[in-house]
Amino acid sequence: MSRIERFPLRLPIRYRPVGTFSWAEGTTENISAHGVLVSASLLPALHTQLDLRFEVAVGLHRSEVACRGGVVRTVAGGEGEQAFAATIDVFKFLAS
Repeated sequence: MSRIERFPLRLPIRYRPVGTFSWAEGTTENISAHGVLVSASLLPALHTQLDLRFEVAVGLHRSEVACRGGVVRTVAGGEGEQAFAATIDVFKFLAS
């Protein structure tokens, strides 16, 4: 079984538990076809379903991507470093 390719993209990202209104912010560390690793000061709980939003360049235009997924791993490192991994179960490009 081959490992899914991960792309080392550092992008601003917003995330929130599904059904809530307040967004938290972080930075993507890498993105694959199935998930994202996010550095953040606020870690969502394991198995939390999230809405995620980030922007990508598509040709000459920037487009916001809306995703829904779930937290599958959290990592609390030294010196305040924290990250979480979330699946990307569904996504869509939002009209700009």
